[in-house]
Amino acid sequence: MKPAAITLRGAQARRSSCPKNSRDRRRAREPTLFDTFTGLPLHILVIHFVVVLLPISAFATIGVFVRPTWRRKYGAWIAALNVMMLVLTFVTVRAGEDLKDRYRALGDTQTPKDHHEGLGKALLWVVLALAVLSAAAWWVGRMPNMGPAAIGLGAVVALVAVAAIVLTMLTGDAGSRSHWSDFIKSSDKVSSNKH
Repeated sequence: MKPAAITLRGAQARRSSCPKNSRDRRRAREPTLFDTFTGLPLHILVIHFVVVLLPISAFATIGVFVRPTWRRKYGAWIAALNVMMLVLTFVTVRAGEDLKDRYRALGDTQTPKDHHEGLGKALLWVVLALAVLSAAAWWVGRMPNMGPAAIGLGAVVALVAVAAIVLTMLTGDAGSRSHWSDFIKSSDKVSSNKH
């Protein structure tokens, strides 16, 4: 008995009854923690938090770590916030991998497009650096006689925060284009044909 055809974005494929590798076999048996939430892809739900909260936390990080008085007062909170952003970014990237696996299982080898996956993984490393460096800058800033080192480390944290902001925008843009650009082009053609 052959499995039923499954369609996704116009592409038809048959599910393989014998997945190719152990990762595919594991995914074919059961969904992972990062796959879905209330029946929707988790990636689609959590990505909005990253796109909004990561730049806000990065701007807050810049403000706190370029001002020594703010660093002493708010540095621990910002370091903790950056660790939370790291966890959220990890969940988003991991959920994106599960979503990509669903596309692959349906025969779609094109999604994601526009280097979205690579940018997302690079963003994860930048957010890891931001979390570690902001915690280190806060810790160094608390020590007596560490003024120049704390200022230098604060500047590095600010630069990494700027990189996080830029990479968040690039990753979000690539993901949006990957999913929506074909839809917009198709709907524009339909609209222009009606007039």
